[in-house]
Amino acid sequence: MENNPVITRRVGFRFLQRQFYRNLHSILPGPRNVRCNLCGWSGRAFFDRGDAYGGLYRNSTCPSCHSQPRHRSFRIILEKILPQGRTIKFLHFAPEPCISGYLKSKGNLDYLTVDIDPRNAMKREDITDLSFQDCSFDFIMCSHVLEHVEDDLKAINELYRVLKPGGASVINVPIDYTREKTFHDSAIKSPHERTKAYWQWDHLRLYGRDFPEKLKAAGFYEGADSIHVDLRPEDITYFGLLDTPIHICRKT
Repeated sequence: MENNPVITRRVGFRFLQRQFYRNLHSILPGPRNVRCNLCGWSGRAFFDRGDAYGGLYRNSTCPSCHSQPRHRSFRIILEKILPQGRTIKFLHFAPEPCISGYLKSKGNLDYLTVDIDPRNAMKREDITDLSFQDCSFDFIMCSHVLEHVEDDLKAINELYRVLKPGGASVINVPIDYTREKTFHDSAIKSPHERTKAYWQWDHLRLYGRDFPEKLKAAGFYEGADSIHVDLRPEDITYFGLLDTPIHICRKT
C-alpha cells in the first residue's frame, strides 16, 4: 500500500493543501511584521515550512526568495567577518539561490559553488574526497550539509585540508542543544523514522552539543558567533533570524 503511486500522489496533494491554507494568512494585506534582509519582501509572517513526513518549521520561509532563518543570519555574519579590499577565494557547498545570489553580488569574491549533484552548482565535488589542492581557499561555507553525509568526520577533515592557513569557514548543522552527544542509529532508515529521530527525512544523524569538538578534532579553531550580540530580540523576530550560534571555524 505504501508504494502505491496513487496513494503517494494523494498524500502529496493533501500535504500541499495543508501548506497552502497554513500560509495563506502570511500574504494577506495587513501589518508588515517581518522582513527578509536578502530580497526585501515584507509581510504579516514568514511561511511555515514542512514536509510530508511530519517535519515543520514555523514562521521560517520567505515566500519571495525562499530564504530560511540561517540564510538571513548568514548575511549579517558574513558582512561582519568577510575581509574587504582584496580578492577572496570562496568555496560554497550546496548553494541555496537566496544566499548564493547575495554572494555573487560581492565584487571581491572569486566564488565557486560545488555539490554532489552537478545540476545544483558550478562543479561536482564529493565533500569527503575533494579534488582541490591543500590550502586552496580563503573562505568556505558549508551549511546544512554534514548531516546528509555518511562519513561526516572525513568531510570535516577535507574542509580543513583545502582551507588556507588564516582562512575561515562557516560550518553549520542542525543541533539539538538538549542532547549532549550526537545521535546516530544505522537501523533508522525510513523517511518517517528519520524525521522523528533526526528532524528531517533525509538526515543521517542529529548533532548534539559535542559538534564543536568534532570541528576541533580536525584542527579548526572554533568560535561560535551569534547575531544576538548585535541585534535586539525584536530585530531577531522582525528579520526571522536564528536564535542559536553560527560556528565560525578558523585554520590557524
